[in-house]
Amino acid sequence: MKPIQLPSGVIPVAVSLAVNGVATYAFLALANSSLAPERYDELAVVWAAAYTIGPGLFQPVEQELSRAVSERRARGLPIGDVLFKSAAVAVGLAVCLAGGLALGWSMDLLGFLGRGRAVLALVIALLGFAGSEVVRGLLAGSGSFRGFAVYIAAEGVIRLVLLVVLGLLGLAESSLVLFAFATGFAASSMIAMAGHRFERRTHSSAPWRPYLGRVAVLAVAAVGEAVVLNIGPVAVSVLGAGLSGAYLNALVIARVPVFFFQAVKVALLPHLAAAATKGDLASVKRSLRSVGLLIAGLGAVGVLLAAVVGPSAVELIFRDRPRAIDMTLLASATAGLMFVITLSVTLISLGRAGTTAGAWGGGLAVFAALLAIDGDPRTRVGLALVGMVTVAALSQAAIVARCLRGTGS
Repeated sequence: MKPIQLPSGVIPVAVSLAVNGVATYAFLALANSSLAPERYDELAVVWAAAYTIGPGLFQPVEQELSRAVSERRARGLPIGDVLFKSAAVAVGLAVCLAGGLALGWSMDLLGFLGRGRAVLALVIALLGFAGSEVVRGLLAGSGSFRGFAVYIAAEGVIRLVLLVVLGLLGLAESSLVLFAFATGFAASSMIAMAGHRFERRTHSSAPWRPYLGRVAVLAVAAVGEAVVLNIGPVAVSVLGAGLSGAYLNALVIARVPVFFFQAVKVALLPHLAAAATKGDLASVKRSLRSVGLLIAGLGAVGVLLAAVVGPSAVELIFRDRPRAIDMTLLASATAGLMFVITLSVTLISLGRAGTTAGAWGGGLAVFAALLAIDGDPRTRVGLALVGMVTVAALSQAAIVARCLRGTGS
């Protein structure tokens, strides 16, 4: 049996994700023990909202920038034009989003966020997220995975350091914890870009319409991915369960496999884009097979561990014990999401990004339908997430199979 071959850049990013993961769990555990329950629920909603809205709006910018930079490097072309477009779109979206949140708060439409400090923290987080996605796309597409790894590690460590400082100052029970979380994106971006040099010359200006069309299509897939990863606490809160903080604790443990899978995702898109640009579809097929085997093993182990020891792990770290069924459903959705991410990246590299939007659109429709059934809010959210990734994965798998049919192994 051939060994599993993964794209270059996976190792440094995986190490940085381990650092980020430890720092993130330490941050949440310390915040959980320091904050009153209502304030931790507030942090949970801001956290989930930032990681749902941020990727939904700005991850397409990262993906298109990463793909375009990798493609242009393979052709020996400069990247200045696409970098300018990506930065301009990110800034424009960030400004519109900040204005929309401010307007929504003034019209009393954001009650689920609680007080104004939570809205302000969310705005700061999302502005930083916009810049970070441009940085991540540039670094990944340029093959600077060490710089990318620095960003990932710094994001988690900075938050933890700020929280420890607040604790030493006797402020760990205050709303400043929200801002310790919110500032992580911008601070880590500045650290990652320190000393990084890239080609500044512009390429002959390409039309805006094709670029914006690709970003818009990718946005649908990004929203779907963000919903699976982060919407749970918000959905539980909206459904009136009053368990958003506890559900976040279960979610961050159940999604450990996909957290580390981000290392593969980051390196996979530039690798597949370069292979597709050269017409090497056999390489695309081999990479897809290798990553698929990795996901199958990682997902199976993740679901088993979540069902058997997941509740105890959550209780040990956060002092909350979730139901085994919730852990199992969340882990199953996580496993399915890894397949969907891989298939989406493959379709993007093959120039079929538009098909990912249709697959995710169907998945989002299933999510909404299953969320409307009666029952425990946590069960409804879990089943809706599993149904969503199942539909998206099957739809995309069929398209990828057609694209690669007849290709040599």
